[in-house]
Amino acid sequence: MTDKARVRGAMTLRTLLLLFTGTLIVLLLSIAVTASFTVFRDYVVNKMSEHANDGATAVGLSLSHAIDGSDPVAAASLIDASFDSGHYQSIQYLDNEGDLVVGRSSNDEQGSVPVWFVRWIDLPRIAGEAEVVRGWTRLGRIEAVSSAREAYEDLWRAALFLALGTLVTALLAISVLGMLLARILRPLKALEEQASSFARRDFSRRSPGSSIRELNTLTESMNQSGDDLGQLFEGQSRLIHHLKKITNEDPLTVLNSRHGFDQRLRAEISDAEKQGVGVLLVIQMDGFIEVNHRFGREDADKILTRTGQLIHNFLESHVDAFAGRCGGTEFRVYLPGVSAADGELWSRELLAEISSIYTASAFPQEVAVYGGLVSTQAAEAGTNWLAAADDALRHARRTGPSGTVTSASAETLQLDADQWREIIQDCLDRGSVGLWCQPLRSFNREKRQLHQVYGRLRVKDEWIRGGDFVAIAERAGLMHRLDLLVIKETLAVLDADADREMIVTLGLSTVQDKSFVSRLFGMLASAGPAVQRLWLALPERAVAAETEAARQLIHSVRQLDVRVLVDRFGVGGVPFSYLRHLPVQALRIDASFVHGLEHQEDNRFFIESVTAIAQSCRLEVIAPGVEAASEELVLRELNVDMAMGYHFGRPEPL
Repeated sequence: MTDKARVRGAMTLRTLLLLFTGTLIVLLLSIAVTASFTVFRDYVVNKMSEHANDGATAVGLSLSHAIDGSDPVAAASLIDASFDSGHYQSIQYLDNEGDLVVGRSSNDEQGSVPVWFVRWIDLPRIAGEAEVVRGWTRLGRIEAVSSAREAYEDLWRAALFLALGTLVTALLAISVLGMLLARILRPLKALEEQASSFARRDFSRRSPGSSIRELNTLTESMNQSGDDLGQLFEGQSRLIHHLKKITNEDPLTVLNSRHGFDQRLRAEISDAEKQGVGVLLVIQMDGFIEVNHRFGREDADKILTRTGQLIHNFLESHVDAFAGRCGGTEFRVYLPGVSAADGELWSRELLAEISSIYTASAFPQEVAVYGGLVSTQAAEAGTNWLAAADDALRHARRTGPSGTVTSASAETLQLDADQWREIIQDCLDRGSVGLWCQPLRSFNREKRQLHQVYGRLRVKDEWIRGGDFVAIAERAGLMHRLDLLVIKETLAVLDADADREMIVTLGLSTVQDKSFVSRLFGMLASAGPAVQRLWLALPERAVAAETEAARQLIHSVRQLDVRVLVDRFGVGGVPFSYLRHLPVQALRIDASFVHGLEHQEDNRFFIESVTAIAQSCRLEVIAPGVEAASEELVLRELNVDMAMGYHFGRPEPL
């Protein structure tokens, strides 16, 4: 049984106090009722004894003085009269030898009282005796036995009254006690909710004060702890974010630094699922040294800042694109999922905008902007991409005016965006989507079967990786259809394999699509228990923005126990304090922080800090892109929960 199940099954303090106090009240009332009933029973027995003695004495005196006791007929008449007027079980006239002279008796002792009650009470036989004499001669004796019928009936009525009174008194006492406990323990309920908020990384909740001194002290301590934890979380988040910005971000343009850009580019190169269609653009602003000398450093920095903002705006319209300032006036832009033709068109538009603001800002100084473009399919190895782009840049500077972009030639024919859109649409219509899975290695639970799911398209008997079409599907508004189809197929696999857990990564446009949430919720609600082994990975860029659609998606799937992780964590460019307000279960650090980790002290510090904070908030940390045993060793030392990459296994078809 899990800790969570134990907590849910545990008895509340209010219930425990009610149970204990209620039991004590019932026990005390039962003792009091038993004592009262015993006293009443003894009283009834005494009354029966007095009644029997009185009856025997009266009949004995009558036979001794008023009636001839030696006359059986007269004696029988007297006994009948006494028996009928009293409540007797029997009245007998016995001679000196104990033989019956005359008598009268009745066997109806139970009456309307239940048999079990009679057997339980078991009243004794109460008999009274008196002698019958004539002068100095003893004629015999009278034996009168009181009837227990009325006694049983009186005791039965008393028992019912006492039981009903006890029940009413107990219910009333327990009800009053419950209301009193609810009032007294109300601050504890607030403290419980506050503790649950702390577990969800929400330290803003405060509990009201209490009139009980001990509870009030505890409330003040919890409120202070919440303030301290909130400040600590915020402080650590800002510190780690600041250190990451220093290492991976250019402070002037707020783009990636050379180090940050190279890390992300290496991650793209090493991830087979992302390799495919894409372009790398290198931009160079010529004549900047003269501009710097003539206008001064402050104005020159403003030009670079405006250029960085222009590139940043350009990236907003391209999913998973990233850029960096790689020293001086050199900028690099990577556009995944973009064909050479489309990339060249968009690059010319970008360079034209940069050239216009650069020329206007540097007037009357003569300046120029050049670009070198290479398709990722034009080079066999990723290390040749930059070299090919630099060659194209040098050619542009030699042959063209400002704003010129030259492209390194590709050996393979590439499809443009419209052609890809038609291919994707056709595959979705036909349901020609396959699942490929890559295992994750758990460092804490070695037997855990957790896999990352990749959707691939079947085109002309060939499986196409996501790196070739995902970016185009995002721009074409088709990503939500692809994600729904992949989730549907994944749920079928989970339903057939009860030991497997699977992660499905949603596209950025999917998370931001409000209509997607209702369709996904309907699919998950009808899927049965398999949804509890499904993970949905949401890009940090969508989650950190805390858009209404992202929040609605997370809260909706959590109602069905679907787990959520934040994907590509650390490249969103925002502090991760947003995690305090979202019920996510894991973080998957971007692969750019893992590549060559054993030689990157800054990345090691980042992962170590993130892991410490995440695990204190009950979040698992996943490290992707592990390709060497040395990287695995460092991740184990940093206490990361899980890892994935070619070192543990390549994607394989289901």
